Amino acid sequence: MSPIVGLIQTLILMALIFVLCYKYINIRTSNTHFECPVCGSSFKLSKINFAFALKKNLDERMVTCPVCDYKGWMQIMNDD
Repeated sequence: MSPIVGLIQTLILMALIFVLCYKYINIRTSNTHFECPVCGSSFKLSKINFAFALKKNLDERMVTCPVCDYKGWMQIMNDD
């Protein structure tokens, strides 16, 4: 296999991973929100903040409440 073919395959694989990650983040940010345990406000994160927030597990992120500035682990809640 030539190096060019290997490079093209790698680029295609990276593009596919990017598209799948973007779709996942788009679905999660449009269908979920966070609720602050201190002030009780509910808020959504932008796609970029959701993608780069520290993760404890699949359903918890380290986020900052935009109302009271509390920073901590918050559960992802599904929109009703």
